[in-house]
Amino acid sequence: MALRGKDIVALDWNFNSWGATSERPARSGDKLATAAAAIFGGVRLSAPFIAEGGAFVTDGKGTIITTRSCLLNKNRNPNVSASQIERSLAGFGGRHVIWLDGNPNEPITSGHVDGYVMFGEAGEVLVEDIGGIDRAADGIRMRDIETLHSSMDAEGKPLGVRIVAPPRPEFWASKSALFAPAYLNAYVANGAVITGRFGDPERDSLAQLALQCAFPGRDVRMIDINRIAAGGGGVRCLTQPVPS
Repeated sequence: MALRGKDIVALDWNFNSWGATSERPARSGDKLATAAAAIFGGVRLSAPFIAEGGAFVTDGKGTIITTRSCLLNKNRNPNVSASQIERSLAGFGGRHVIWLDGNPNEPITSGHVDGYVMFGEAGEVLVEDIGGIDRAADGIRMRDIETLHSSMDAEGKPLGVRIVAPPRPEFWASKSALFAPAYLNAYVANGAVITGRFGDPERDSLAQLALQCAFPGRDVRMIDINRIAAGGGGVRCLTQPVPS
């Protein structure tokens, strides 16, 4: 969902089951945008490319962050360029797009940005630090962090970047490749921020503190989401932001 002026708009990303990978085979019947438009009384706009809501994070002021590994992946948009996607996003209010590399080897979503990046209340960007498990993935993450440090928002202001340490593997409830322990895949409600906790006493506390600093006007609530994470997602994956 998005706002166009004061009107609620349902964005149809032409969902193809997260790229129709072996972990997420193609399926039919996903008509969420059509249903949302009917429920909220808004209109439905269809994007001229394939994506999912988790492929984007935005500050709500025209700045959009996304990943090449997801949107430029041949399993979604084999014949679409970054500039074409940027022009399309401009039609949805995106004035400035920041491209991160993402993680093309991530088996669930081909590297959704909302698994490791989110905007705070005042334009600050929170980003998950390297995990120390996969050297190649850590190298890509470091490049993404450097990109964020050197980027500006749609208003020409440098991004403030806050690094958040991920939960340590010894505290994960599952060692499955599909398990997605992500603090920053969170839902920002009217008076709260809701995210997962993973039983890592040090990292859970640090993540809660980082979110509280980024959202001083909201109560940060951490809940056990191990069953959700086992399916490859987090709190934001289930909720997705809806404008007030």
